[in-house]
Amino acid sequence: LKKELAELKPDLVHGHLFAGDFGGRLAAHRLGVPYLSTEHNLNYDDGWLKNFVKKIVSGKQDYYVACSLAVSDYMRAVYNIKNEIRLIPNGIELNRFTNLSPITWHNPLRFLMVGRLTKQKGQLVVLSALKKITNHHWHLTIVGSGIEKNNLLDFIRKNNLQDKVEIVESLLQVEKYYGVADVFLMPSVWEGLGVVVMEAMASERVVLISKTGGLIELIQDQETGYFAQPQNILDWEKKIKHIIENKIEAQRLAKNAKIYAKENFGVKKMIEKYDKVYSIIIQ
Repeated sequence: LKKELAELKPDLVHGHLFAGDFGGRLAAHRLGVPYLSTEHNLNYDDGWLKNFVKKIVSGKQDYYVACSLAVSDYMRAVYNIKNEIRLIPNGIELNRFTNLSPITWHNPLRFLMVGRLTKQKGQLVVLSALKKITNHHWHLTIVGSGIEKNNLLDFIRKNNLQDKVEIVESLLQVEKYYGVADVFLMPSVWEGLGVVVMEAMASERVVLISKTGGLIELIQDQETGYFAQPQNILDWEKKIKHIIENKIEAQRLAKNAKIYAKENFGVKKMIEKYDKVYSIIIQ
């Protein structure tokens, strides 16, 4: 990597995620090239070793970006970052989502979750809450893959939910799932930001998400979406029932969410912010 960078002669090296951040940072340091690191998540799954490595390789002259205030706080606490950390939320391609048809309130009501099938994402919390809702018709689609898939399938089978729940592999054209959903659920235990929530809001879906991490920064409770307490099955059941029984209110929140997403979540806005950071670094 150092050899490649020496030939490219960049004015700046910008790294993301652990491997790219680690290798890119060391190569840039050795060549005396400014280095910018973007942190995208609360890396609780990385373990102490990766966190320790990131801490010791962080240079005093490096530049930093976080995708949310929650991630910025994490970087200071875990990596001991003293430098300024600029806040640049990830952007989405709005046109992929804002042109979808609005909610039609299907019967059964269609719920959607999108994300990796891991314990972090909390899919079992939603399944446990939904199985208690027997006086309303509903269907849940889970889009994603990961190490928790078999555990989720076991839960679905043991609770006779095969007709109500389906798990499908993640696709590049995920917007087609937003387009046929009524309510988007994200029960994460922790989350750095939550790009899929941004996509759901831009799609004018009702969003119910965990009150945790960077998710807190995406919506205003009962204005552009709803919060539920992470890992609290009873609270998730209560909030899901509230949406089912208050569809006019929920639809108003979905419309508000789309307006907010169009004003704040576009990739163009993200690019403008990075352009300013790049200009400051290489001036």
